[in-house]
Amino acid sequence: MAKADKVVKRDLKNLVFLIESLDAYRVGKIKSIKAIEDAYYGLSFNVPLKWKSIRRILEIVLRYPLKDGRMFRWYKRLSRSKYLIYAAVPILFISAIIAYLPGYGILPYLLLLVGLVVVYSSAIMNIVGVRKIHRFYEEHLDELKSKTTKLRSAVQVLINAMRELISKYSLDPAKYALRLYNADYEGIEVLAEPGKYRKKYLCIVKVTKERKTKVQEA
Repeated sequence: MAKADKVVKRDLKNLVFLIESLDAYRVGKIKSIKAIEDAYYGLSFNVPLKWKSIRRILEIVLRYPLKDGRMFRWYKRLSRSKYLIYAAVPILFISAIIAYLPGYGILPYLLLLVGLVVVYSSAIMNIVGVRKIHRFYEEHLDELKSKTTKLRSAVQVLINAMRELISKYSLDPAKYALRLYNADYEGIEVLAEPGKYRKKYLCIVKVTKERKTKVQEA
């Protein structure tokens, strides 16, 4: 029986991240495309998936709300809020420095107040904007899923690859549990369904006894 080394464990960690990330995109839960790309190229073996094709679908999902004028305006506001944070940091830094210098009176406290107002305004804008975008995805879930059927197929390929690794090295599937928004994949077992305190399915990859026997005999 082969022993799992650091490379195998890293591959499984990357597979879990890839599966959960692509599954999340199917319902409009956006994650960093760069992080997904790093996990894809971090695999030590080849999977029958082309990254360019996956990335194209992820970008379609990412830009999906932009077709709506209201959402487009919120994206612009979120972009501006990022620059507000950039502006607030030096203001807070300067106020902290001159607070210890004589002759500035209440100026450092006024700068501190301005900086805090900018930070809180930006934070509130981000929270409201992100919620509105998430709500937009939820309201258009059926249309979104029709555009991400290839992502479902990609996730299935990754689940199959994960099953092969777990089987080959006789690992415990529970150590590599998956938290998914969708449970319409073959070869997984649902341990817990979404409920009041859980938004995702808790799943593990099924490893059949027949498959284990074949691996041990090989």
